[in-house]
Amino acid sequence: MPLYREFNLGKASVAVWKITETAEELLSRLPAEYIPAALFLRDGQRRTEWLAVRILLERMCGADARIVYDEAGRPVLSGAVGYISVSHTDGYALLAYSLSNPVGVDMEHVDRNVSAAARRFLNESCLSAVPASERDIYMLASWCACEALFKLVGNIGGTYKENVIVKPFLPGTHGTIDVSINGISPTYDCDLEAMYVNDGELFILLVEAK
Repeated sequence: MPLYREFNLGKASVAVWKITETAEELLSRLPAEYIPAALFLRDGQRRTEWLAVRILLERMCGADARIVYDEAGRPVLSGAVGYISVSHTDGYALLAYSLSNPVGVDMEHVDRNVSAAARRFLNESCLSAVPASERDIYMLASWCACEALFKLVGNIGGTYKENVIVKPFLPGTHGTIDVSINGISPTYDCDLEAMYVNDGELFILLVEAK
């Protein structure tokens, strides 16, 4: 069973599946009702990621839990109480679950280079304050923060570069990051907590609404 790891970030439980199986092998672990939706996904990687998330869902939330989607296309938990967020990157799928607090999560390979896109989402004054040796991980964390915030909040009221501030942080294997948003309701402006884990292979960042 290629469960890569399980851990907690804040009040959320996080599980990561390392995908080594075929779609048929993953389907064999799930109820037959999933077959039509899985076969509808023509891309093989997308299909295995979709199935791996459903295996994690059953593990974390029980056999009755299902994923539905809201009007913005974000996954919502059905058949169980709580909040979920989903992420995947090449070879891995992730599910974050919180009984009490809405969450948004993103996962990337640590060595992913996002510098080419940095000018679209990075606040340049924050980047200039980061030592050169730490800029790659800061840019990756900022990318993950923007993705996680979108999953949590949806429309932030403008561009990420204008409205998302990720303050410089001291990189490590885990920690918290000061993240804030301008342009939306005070609930999210004031009550966000961003936490990350870096295991050398994957960088995972979760934003929790307090």
